[in-house]
Amino acid sequence: MAKKKTKNNNKNKEIKQTKKEEQKIKLDVKGSTDSESISKVIKYLIVVVIIFVGVYFLTDYITNHSSNSNYKKQVGEATIQNDKILAGSAFNRNDEEYYVLFYDVTGDSTYTDLYSTYKEKKDHLPIYYVDIKEGLNKKFIGEEVNEEPNDISELKVNGTTLIKINHKEVEEYITNEDEIKEKLS
Repeated sequence: MAKKKTKNNNKNKEIKQTKKEEQKIKLDVKGSTDSESISKVIKYLIVVVIIFVGVYFLTDYITNHSSNSNYKKQVGEATIQNDKILAGSAFNRNDEEYYVLFYDVTGDSTYTDLYSTYKEKKDHLPIYYVDIKEGLNKKFIGEEVNEEPNDISELKVNGTTLIKINHKEVEEYITNEDEIKEKLS
């Protein structure tokens, strides 16, 4: 019986020792899993940082050494174009007396040349032009013309027209090409 007890005790000791070893192994596996996952995260972060730094330097190189390196951005003085107006603002100019030339800007350059020549004169009234083909000016273009409009709502032109405005009222309304040339020459 003593031998049986010793065998049982030995078996129990072995079982306990085996269980302890299994727990140690489990702890080691868990410990190594945590340290492995931490090292994996660190490795991933290092790779991501390396990729971002690489993309940054690649982008910098491309933008600074592009094939358009001879391109120079031309920076000029900005100018505001006040001569071209909408038909709806023909009576709203700050000048007391001025001309408004209504014509198709994309058409014959005769009126553009007349306009430019007139602007170059030393003593001249201010002059503005309206592109009659522009969509916002369409409501002022019609078959019927009104040569004596009292305000902008009554303004109607049909083709090239030169209007002289004095104190917000129409002083002259010219549609004849020769008369327009004579006034602007």
